[in-house]
Amino acid sequence: MHNGVKRGGLANALSLHYFDDDLIDAEGCFNFIEQWILNHGLTPTKMGGKGDKNITFSRGKKSLERTHFQGIKEQGIWVAALPPEETIGTEGVDFLMSAWINFRGCSKKSFCVFCWDDHLIPWENNYIKALVEDLCQFLNPQYGYAFQREFKKGPSYYTGGTLMGIDSFGQEAQQITNWGITGLADEDDPDYQPHMIRDVYPLNFLSPQHLNAPIGSQTLQHWILADPSHGTLEELLPNFWSWAVDPHHIEDLKTALKPHNLLIAHMTF
Repeated sequence: MHNGVKRGGLANALSLHYFDDDLIDAEGCFNFIEQWILNHGLTPTKMGGKGDKNITFSRGKKSLERTHFQGIKEQGIWVAALPPEETIGTEGVDFLMSAWINFRGCSKKSFCVFCWDDHLIPWENNYIKALVEDLCQFLNPQYGYAFQREFKKGPSYYTGGTLMGIDSFGQEAQQITNWGITGLADEDDPDYQPHMIRDVYPLNFLSPQHLNAPIGSQTLQHWILADPSHGTLEELLPNFWSWAVDPHHIEDLKTALKPHNLLIAHMTF
């Protein structure tokens, strides 16, 4: 079964990173994903199965229910609402809405990415911040960011540090590779420090270690608050902040922050 809505070309995406697996509510995550899709008038149609094979959502859900949702933390979970069948080339890219969660059991570092068609749910900061607050009921992320990316460039794969639909030897490819190598590396990787962030995005979600990152003689928090062009901070939840940045200022902020060993995407090795 597929949904009768044709997909547009632009995806909105929310990525959250670095969970404590012991505090994760795997069943709650699954139920939230299903309801998130249903709430937007779509039906979940496919999900990831064993051996990287996709199966129907109904079959996968029944299987998880029989095992009381055991195994999600080891295998992760991918759920998608697909558009009309004739518009699908690759299910992992050509969806209307999807959620992919990897835990430490199946990845060096845990992360999730929620993606949706911008035509279906246009970009809106308050919507994304509310989604983060909802997800924090089941996950306990330490970092996150929201971005827009063409579907053909694989927004879900971008979160996982994998290249798709771009020049493999270009500057952006190197930035994505940096994230895959260092941002998603084991905790004992000498190039990774807990205060580091991937890059500057229209919406960033930060923990105390990020706000205390040294930017010259001040912290990142003081640096942001010192100039309105540096964006705005809002404490969404205890010890978890949103940092909203005007897209017109992003490149200037990247230039200012690159020398301070903060942005993983722009590290030089």
